[in-house]
Amino acid sequence: MAVLLPWLRRTRAALFGGIRRFRQRRTTITGDNYTLIGLGLAALLVIWLVFSVVKRIFGLLLLAGLAVAGFVLWNNPALLGAVLEGAQSLWPVN
Repeated sequence: MAVLLPWLRRTRAALFGGIRRFRQRRTTITGDNYTLIGLGLAALLVIWLVFSVVKRIFGLLLLAGLAVAGFVLWNNPALLGAVLEGAQSLWPVN
C-alpha cells in the first residue's frame, strides 16, 4: 500500500488538475467563412455518396430477392399454384 500511495497521489492530482484546466479552457468553432463553407460542402458530398450507394445496394438486393423468389416458384409447382390462386383472388380474371 505504501508503494501505491505516491502513484495514487500523482495520478489523482494529474486527473483532477486536467479536468480543471479543461473547464477553464474555452473552445470555439472557427469563424472563418471559407472553412465553414468547405466543411458544409464536404458534408453534402459525403451525404450524397452515402445515399447513392445505399440506393444502388437496395436496388441490387431487390433484384436478387426477385431472382430467388422466381427460382423458388419455378422449382416448387405447389407453391406456384398457391401464389397464382392468391393473385387471382385479389385480381379476378374474367
